[in-house]
Amino acid sequence: MPADDAENREQLLEAYLAHTKAQEQGVEDDRYFWAVEAMWEFVERDPEGTWTLILDMLQRVDGNYAIASIAAGPLENFIVAHGGRFLDRIEAEAGRNPKFRRALVGVWGENRMPEELVQRLRELVRDEPPL
Repeated sequence: MPADDAENREQLLEAYLAHTKAQEQGVEDDRYFWAVEAMWEFVERDPEGTWTLILDMLQRVDGNYAIASIAAGPLENFIVAHGGRFLDRIEAEAGRNPKFRRALVGVWGENRMPEELVQRLRELVRDEPPL
């Protein structure tokens, strides 16, 4: 499902978070799996939209499981694909948003990123405990 308009974007956000919640509860529920696949496409197609979607998602969740799910999914894919272009925003957001900084701990994918990006991300989370 495209996330081009506000209604579709909200559907994607809600479905992704519902999928994450079902996983956390150990519930087999494939109704929302489409959102995981759509999120991959959205990351590639709309970096600006993905940036704001990730921030909105993090704002709506609590707990390490949900944060880790966003970190290891859309946030990691976003940083791998667009991190160099968004690094100033990533650093600024990490400085003012503890939940975003916490999510950065769960971003791995270092073998798919330039070394300078990896080093700067590590510096942002050096004092954060593991997720």
